[in-house]
Amino acid sequence: MNRAAMLSLVRVVVIALALGSAIGPVSTARAQSSQKIEEIRPPAPGKEDDTHSYVLNMLIAIALMGIVVGAAVIPSKRGHQD
Repeated sequence: MNRAAMLSLVRVVVIALALGSAIGPVSTARAQSSQKIEEIRPPAPGKEDDTHSYVLNMLIAIALMGIVVGAAVIPSKRGHQD
């Protein structure tokens, strides 16, 4: 089989796989029955955020910044010949 025929075969296989993967989920979605209709309601409001999570987030951010600054100020172990 020459190179052109091989490339043509590869293209056909890739196109067939792409079409097969696109059609597969469609048949699954169409097979689902929708006999039971539920009432649509707005989402329930969440609980109020407490200040503890804000303070904890700020402490974590400050700690990470401290680690980055601390790593940046570590002196390199270069000799006097550099």
